[in-house]
Amino acid sequence: MEESDKKTNLKKNIIIISIAIIVIILISFICVIMYNKKIESELEKCYLSINDNYDYEEFKKIISQNSSKAFKQKAYNELNKALDNHNYILRDETVDNNTRFKILKLLSTIEKDNSTPAEEVLIVKSKTNYCDYYYFMSYGKSQEEKNIIDAYRAYLVALGKAEAENDENAYANAKLKVDEFEKNAIIQFKNDLNKYLQEQDYSKGYSYVLKYSEIIEYTSDEEVKSNYNLIKNKYEETKKIQNEKDEEEENAKIEAEINAKKDQKIVDTNGKVIYKVYMKDNIFKLKGTFSGQGHFSVQLLDSNQDLYKLMVNEIGDYVIDKSVAVSKGSYYYIQIETTRGTWDLEWTGTYGN
Repeated sequence: MEESDKKTNLKKNIIIISIAIIVIILISFICVIMYNKKIESELEKCYLSINDNYDYEEFKKIISQNSSKAFKQKAYNELNKALDNHNYILRDETVDNNTRFKILKLLSTIEKDNSTPAEEVLIVKSKTNYCDYYYFMSYGKSQEEKNIIDAYRAYLVALGKAEAENDENAYANAKLKVDEFEKNAIIQFKNDLNKYLQEQDYSKGYSYVLKYSEIIEYTSDEEVKSNYNLIKNKYEETKKIQNEKDEEEENAKIEAEINAKKDQKIVDTNGKVIYKVYMKDNIFKLKGTFSGQGHFSVQLLDSNQDLYKLMVNEIGDYVIDKSVAVSKGSYYYIQIETTRGTWDLEWTGTYGN
């Protein structure tokens, strides 16, 4: 009977253990499914943060909450999928400018952010180049009837972007547009340059040629090259003259300010001399001598000509060597009075004579 009970208990234990194992397996399986769903949800958020919200900071925040290298790689795969979609959007010439600017700003942010992995920076640079290409091709088309020079410049920029990516198809499309508008755009461009030269408006002329520097670099038209150099040289010459004039005026202003701060004798009568002085240091030092039998005094007055410090008040021969703390950058007055005698004084701490 005991042997039978043991077998029965053993079977029960085996069943319980088996059930426990099955439960653990099921729980593990459910946990894996839930984890995978969570990862899928987080990856979808990564995609939406770039595709819908144009928000690289939100994308980085999601990554920071998942330390797995595998997750980070998958997240950047989602980022690139979203950027590919943006590139596709930009191919549509009817897309609004606000969307274009959002995409280009996003790409610039990702590329310049220090936390972006180096390999991703290279990918983003290429995508940026293509976004720029589609943008300028679209912009050129929108300007064809408004401003032929703007249209021509846009196609030139797009040509450069296609060349940088070594994309023969994009290059050929851009080249067709460049060739189509080159003749009329150059005629208009030369007319504009001649207008600035005739009016001698070299400042606006130079700003103009800088705006269309791609045209200057691309064209082989000698008149355009010549007029560009002429405007540039005249602008630099005028700018140099203006800079010299501004420098002279600035130096004169500084000199006038310094002269205004120099010691000024404002009273000299009946044995009383008063100097208005401007302190350039925090200490005023007075040295000198008085020779004679009369009274001799030196008072330092504040800017309101009220007594600040009685520095000398003597009768008869006297040697002066005194210092007093003052406020740097403030005006004071030195009042010297004598009856019978002569004095010889000098001081430091002011701007001098």
